[in-house]
Amino acid sequence: MNAVLERLERLPLRLRLQLGFGGILLLAVLIGSLGISVLKEQRDQISRLYEKDMLGLAHIAAARTAQADVGQNLRQAVLVGPGEAQQEALQQIADAATQTRQEIELARPHVFRDESLRNLALFDVAFTDYRSQVQQIVATLREPAEPGRADPNARAAALLTSSEFRRSDTAVKTTLASLAEAKQKGATDEVHEVSTRFLHMVQITLWLLAISVGIGIVFGSMISRSIRRPADGLRRALDALSAGDLDVDVPYTDYPNEAGDLARAIVTLRDEARQVAGQRWVKTHVASISREMRATTGADELARQFLSTIAPLLRIGHGTLYVYDEEARLLRLAGHYAAEQAPPTLRLGEGLAGQCAVDRLAITLAQPPAGYLQVSSSLGEKAPSDILVLPVQRNERLFGVIELASLSPFDASRRELMNELMPILAANMEILERTASTHKLLEESRRQAEVTARQAVSLKAQTVELETKQRTIEAARAWYLGIIESAPDGMMIVDDEGRIVLANPKLEAIFGYGTGELIGAGVEQLVPAASVAQHAGLRHQFLGEGISRKMGAGNVDLHGVRKDGSELSVEIGLSFLPELDGQGTCVCASVRDVSERRMMETALLRSEERLQYILDRSPISIGVSTGGRIRFTNPKYVETFGMETGGDVMRLYVDPAERERLGERLAAGEPISGIEIQMYDRDRRPRDIVASYLPITWDGESGMLGWFIDITERKAAQDAVVRAKEVAEEATRAKSDFLANMSHEIRTPMNAIIGMSHLALQTDLNAKQRNYVEKVHRSAESLLGIINDILDFSKIEAGQLHMEQVPFRLDDVMDHVASIVGLKAEEKGLELLFQTAPDLPTALIGDPLRLGQVLLNLGNNAAKFTEHGAIVIGAEPVASDGDEVELHFWVRDSGIGMTEEQRSRIFQSFVQGDSSITRRYGGTGLGLAISRTLVKRMHGDIWVESEPGKGSTFHFKARLGVQPGAPSQAVLLADTFQGVRVLVVDDNEVAREVLSGMVRGMGLEADIACDGEEALRLFDWAQRHRRPYQLVLMDWKMPGMDGIETVSRLHARGEGGPVTAVVMVTAYSRDEALSEAQLRQVKLGQVLTKPVTASSLMDAFAQALGRSIQVVRHTDRQRHRHDDAKARLAGCRILLVEDNALNRELALELLQSAGIDVVVACNGREAVETLAAEPRFHGVLMDCQMPVMDGYTAAHDIRERLGMKRLPIIAMTADAMAGDREKALASGMNDHIPKPLDVDGMFATMARWIKPRLVTDDGPVVADRGSPEGFPALPGIDTQAGLRMCGDIPSLYRRMLRMFRSNYAEFDRLFREAEHDDDPGAACRLAHSLRGSAGNIAARDVATAAGELEQACRNPASGEDIERSLAAVLQALRPVMDGLSAWDTEFSG
Repeated sequence: MNAVLERLERLPLRLRLQLGFGGILLLAVLIGSLGISVLKEQRDQISRLYEKDMLGLAHIAAARTAQADVGQNLRQAVLVGPGEAQQEALQQIADAATQTRQEIELARPHVFRDESLRNLALFDVAFTDYRSQVQQIVATLREPAEPGRADPNARAAALLTSSEFRRSDTAVKTTLASLAEAKQKGATDEVHEVSTRFLHMVQITLWLLAISVGIGIVFGSMISRSIRRPADGLRRALDALSAGDLDVDVPYTDYPNEAGDLARAIVTLRDEARQVAGQRWVKTHVASISREMRATTGADELARQFLSTIAPLLRIGHGTLYVYDEEARLLRLAGHYAAEQAPPTLRLGEGLAGQCAVDRLAITLAQPPAGYLQVSSSLGEKAPSDILVLPVQRNERLFGVIELASLSPFDASRRELMNELMPILAANMEILERTASTHKLLEESRRQAEVTARQAVSLKAQTVELETKQRTIEAARAWYLGIIESAPDGMMIVDDEGRIVLANPKLEAIFGYGTGELIGAGVEQLVPAASVAQHAGLRHQFLGEGISRKMGAGNVDLHGVRKDGSELSVEIGLSFLPELDGQGTCVCASVRDVSERRMMETALLRSEERLQYILDRSPISIGVSTGGRIRFTNPKYVETFGMETGGDVMRLYVDPAERERLGERLAAGEPISGIEIQMYDRDRRPRDIVASYLPITWDGESGMLGWFIDITERKAAQDAVVRAKEVAEEATRAKSDFLANMSHEIRTPMNAIIGMSHLALQTDLNAKQRNYVEKVHRSAESLLGIINDILDFSKIEAGQLHMEQVPFRLDDVMDHVASIVGLKAEEKGLELLFQTAPDLPTALIGDPLRLGQVLLNLGNNAAKFTEHGAIVIGAEPVASDGDEVELHFWVRDSGIGMTEEQRSRIFQSFVQGDSSITRRYGGTGLGLAISRTLVKRMHGDIWVESEPGKGSTFHFKARLGVQPGAPSQAVLLADTFQGVRVLVVDDNEVAREVLSGMVRGMGLEADIACDGEEALRLFDWAQRHRRPYQLVLMDWKMPGMDGIETVSRLHARGEGGPVTAVVMVTAYSRDEALSEAQLRQVKLGQVLTKPVTASSLMDAFAQALGRSIQVVRHTDRQRHRHDDAKARLAGCRILLVEDNALNRELALELLQSAGIDVVVACNGREAVETLAAEPRFHGVLMDCQMPVMDGYTAAHDIRERLGMKRLPIIAMTADAMAGDREKALASGMNDHIPKPLDVDGMFATMARWIKPRLVTDDGPVVADRGSPEGFPALPGIDTQAGLRMCGDIPSLYRRMLRMFRSNYAEFDRLFREAEHDDDPGAACRLAHSLRGSAGNIAARDVATAAGELEQACRNPASGEDIERSLAAVLQALRPVMDGLSAWDTEFSG
């Protein structure tokens, strides 16, 4: 196995991988081939079985059936007697017999087994006999009846019942059955054999598969090990190298593959590392030994130190260092290492050392002969391994020879070390030699000095006077030269002619001259050109006066000039020198360069001036104090505190103890920053001060530096701001409370109006009634829109307007805008058109509700201010940045337009063009202000272009996300409408351009015509040039020839050719267009009502052309979601908590119509008690504002006290202010449904949270609308109006009437109790409830009186006003109650 692994390891990696994967692939191919062979054989066997056995069995079975038909028809022929029936039976006998023989002949090729062949032969014999007897019976039946002879039927019956016929019939059936049985048994055996063989082959395949898997695992493991083992070995070698082991053996270097290449690379790396380590070792020891050699003072010490140092490094047993004596031409022993036997001198050429001195080449003696030299110690001795002799030479000069005997061979590192050390050793020996020569010369000089001294004694008497004078002169010269040379300033000596006699190096450096350059030069060379003329006179004046002086000090800035022409500031001191050597009067000048000092003084002066300027004008008071006294102040300090230098600091502090605490902190070295304190101003008034302190030293005393800022006025302003903020917040709270109350009061009756009108629209109404109810419903929704605008504005002011980021389709938003704005445009006879760019992305991420709200605001405004013409809503992309896109929307109308002044304030809150516009068109003036805020929240801007009388165009841009992976409309339609030619016909120019643009954006070719005549001309031209139109987009109402007539003529001209699809577009009713076309016998493919959106046009084209394209509209999706929500809620059990009876009845009807089981509670306490007694509910619908216990408290109790954490609780309230939903969620509710109820939204919210666990099998419960029976006239009640409010559902109206009678029969008592209730608002709520309930049943007088009573209770009215209002309520209520009591008795009876 190891040999195999080693062979694998030596193979290239690619070959090993090919072997591994190729072997596995080969095994897979072999197993697959075997499987295919088994399947082919199995297929052949099954085919053989089918052809030989199954077909034979089928024919035999058919033969048996035909033979049975022979017997049955034979009996039938005998029984029926002569006639047509008998003849038909005889014919059937012949056919059956023939079929039997045919089936047997068809089966004969498939009979091949011996037993089956025997049975087939027996059948042939039996069938021949049987057929002869049948023919005899048939012949008998065919004989005519003869007198005196038995009837043919009787004779045939006798033959049929004879034993011979029965025997023959039995034989045929038996042999045929045996044949079928034998054939069946053979087929069964064949199937069993095939199955057995197949199972055997499957077992073989499975074994082969298992063996292949095993081989693959073993082979893969070997391949893996062959890769992993060299990698592990090389990794270990690398780990050893990284750990510093440079002697590690690297395996696999002889492998001729990638592992070998890597191993050889590692070896190269190791060798280079060894080389680097050796070089580092050599350089380290060379530096160390060099330092030690420099410390020696003689050749002997150098030799001993050198040999002692290198001995342990080179593993030396013996070592000697001989110094070469050039005069004696001998080698003298300077030092040795464990070599006492070394001779003290050697001649040149004597021994290896002498020969090395002669040749001046290194000599190496490896493995010296036995007895040559022994390295001994106290424990033993050993012959050296190598002997190395090296010359010590420098610049071809020999300084000595060193001989070393090592116990181990000299490796490359040790040889390199010696090669590096030899030049250094030679240099040190040369230095020591020179040092010795110097000492020798000094000694010789000392001896010569002694001789000279002895000689000078004899001449001393003669030369004493001369020496005295000479010493005086030399001392003076040395004195002056020493002063000049060592002076820290520039020094020069100038003669009386102004020439420089002497200049020290400092002076030359100051003026930039070289050594000696100034000697002999005129002193004016160092004077600026402007002063040269007067300098000579000044110099002569100074010489004449003979008085020393100093110049350039103080404020006088004296300048000199350098060699390069630049000037410098100098200070000069001038003094006279005594005459010497006949040079006359000389002047000694000391020159000091003070340029830098002058610059620093200037900078310091400027800094002091700036600092003083800042201090003098600083608005901050600054002062320094030491020992409790003022030492420094700026003007602001004096102005603020009225205290100058020397004043007592303690007098400034309102609280002296505070000053003491500050002093303690400053004494501890702690700086103090931004602390607020109180101090007295110059008028002894307390002021609020922000102070900062820093401990300092002032004139040697410890003190403090302070900055003081008077914040008295600022604090007063802050207090005023806080008070103003509190007042503003209180006003905001009051406004919010007012808006909340107003919203609640308006939404409560609106809930009934919208809900009941919704229910009414679900019933069967005639056209007039439906028109009325739809207008009521739309008006209520319009009023709700106004309220929502006000609430949105309130949310914007409160900063609580949140934008969603959800995926949506722009088509859905446009469809929704079209459905809303289209109604208003239709009412005014306007064209509403949509113009979108072809590359407009439709799968977006953002807030579709707010985007639609902006478009609706602009579209509704356009419809409101436009009397004729068209409204165009458009969109196009303007910029794209990865996953975001910036879209440009516009709404263009042909309305009244605006002036420049109106445009400038159109986006302000509560603003319209002018008051006449408000009177004429209405509106709150909030829509555009809200739209501007929403657009800004979408990172865009909004603007308007308009001229009076020419219409307006509102633009806005918005940044929205793009859904990843969503294809554009152009991609979806690229193949669907490719090559389709469309003719667009419309008399309105704007509509024509917009529709043709939409068509071209879908990838179609479009031509346009302005009327029917032009359309016919274009159609004929296209037919003649063989470029026919596949589609015509036709407007209906056009001047001259209308659309239907044009389509009729197009069909007439296109007969015999390809059919052109027609899509009719109209701003009128679709049903009217279809009726008109049917009346004129014109077939229309599709009819679209304006406004036409891209999605509706796309859908119409696809249907007209028979193309497959999926277009899902917003309305369809909404309808499906609504239906799905109601279906999911069917069978739920819901607790409805509502105190208002009318709202309760409305919600009950809506819920029950969806098949929901509803239990009612009238306040929060009842809800909690109901759930405590029976917790089996799927969810709770909770009103929030209720007597006894409100919804928030009830939800909290359900969660906390009853522990129902998972029960869905959904708030239903008319409170729609910002924060109401958050308040509901904070109390434990899951979600919030605002009133008036949006039925679709209500069911969608419920379905989101309520998941029914049990649903009834009989489906949702259908509300009983009762019969359309009328109601009798009831006093004080408009029953017809009340019935309409209930959606013409009599049963609902009856229940509401009974509930009204039950709830308010004792209104007087209930109101008296409410007046004395602890809740001060109970009486007002009772009057409010009566007003709403009376309005719901159309008891208008009661509702009016209850409203006045509610107002009296709400306002601080006197008791007399409340009593008067209560009496009016009871007076109006009494006949109503009497009438209801009589009606209930009559109806129940």
